[in-house]
Amino acid sequence: MDAAQSRLAHDRQQLEQRIKNQEEQQRHVDALREKLEHDKEEFEETKQKQQHESEQLNKRVVEAQEQMKNEARLSLEQERAEALQAVKKQKHDSAERAVKLE
Repeated sequence: MDAAQSRLAHDRQQLEQRIKNQEEQQRHVDALREKLEHDKEEFEETKQKQQHESEQLNKRVVEAQEQMKNEARLSLEQERAEALQAVKKQKHDSAERAVKLE
């Protein structure tokens, strides 16, 4: 009987150790699962933030391109106006010379 009790005590001790190991493994798995969830949430937040920043950058690029187009258009209009003024002045000067020659 003593050997049987000793064997039972040994088996019981082994089972208790397995249970402790399984509980520890389960805590570890739970901690990893929780970290994974946290990392997923953090990833989504970062992804949304980067998407928003990208949209803002694209918007600024489009605005800058529009501004450059407008500035180029205004510059061309100014050059055209100056060229027209130069042509008018030249015609006026030519007309004055023609009058003086007569």
